[in-house]
Amino acid sequence: MDRTKGPRTDPGALVSGLAAKLNELERAVTRQNERFTAVIEVGSQLSAARDVDALLRTVMDRLTGLLDAEAATLFMHDTRTNELWSRVVKGASIKELRLPVSAGIAGHVFGTGKTLMLGDAYADQRFNPDIDRQSGFRTKSIIAAPLRHVSGRVLGVLEVLHRKVDAFTNDDRSLVEGVATQIAAVLDNVLVLGQLRARSDELAQRV
Repeated sequence: MDRTKGPRTDPGALVSGLAAKLNELERAVTRQNERFTAVIEVGSQLSAARDVDALLRTVMDRLTGLLDAEAATLFMHDTRTNELWSRVVKGASIKELRLPVSAGIAGHVFGTGKTLMLGDAYADQRFNPDIDRQSGFRTKSIIAAPLRHVSGRVLGVLEVLHRKVDAFTNDDRSLVEGVATQIAAVLDNVLVLGQLRARSDELAQRV
């Protein structure tokens, strides 16, 4: 018996497998290009925005569509009450959420200033299920990114949610972080402008 010969591989199967891998790679490249283009477009739109809240809702719609996410929330820090409140909510029945600044995944991300991605939220002790009970949304996968300006100041948190376990990838995480940075830059400018206007009104009243 000739033991030098191993089992033969069907050339047709090799070609088919290679074609499948190439198609998969092509889809991945196309998806990355779409996401890169989306981040650039988001940045351009935000920079030219006048109605910031309307544009933020549009950005959240675009982001959830790119990620196939089922819900998303843009939390802002209320310095008067030291709470996180939902400036934009998508995919939930609640119009506004308020939670202590240290509560839940959003509170953790706000406090640490670091992005957190969970494949099964209920398996993590930092997750606060109270919001799920209020909204009726059963959260599994989460990406939560800080709204941190280049100065280092954290203004809030951007969360995207899914009902499936391990629904998001590291590429999804990078996309959320990129959009969060764009949003933070605009909100920082809006807050500064608001403070300048308030100061101007205060000085005008003294005259």
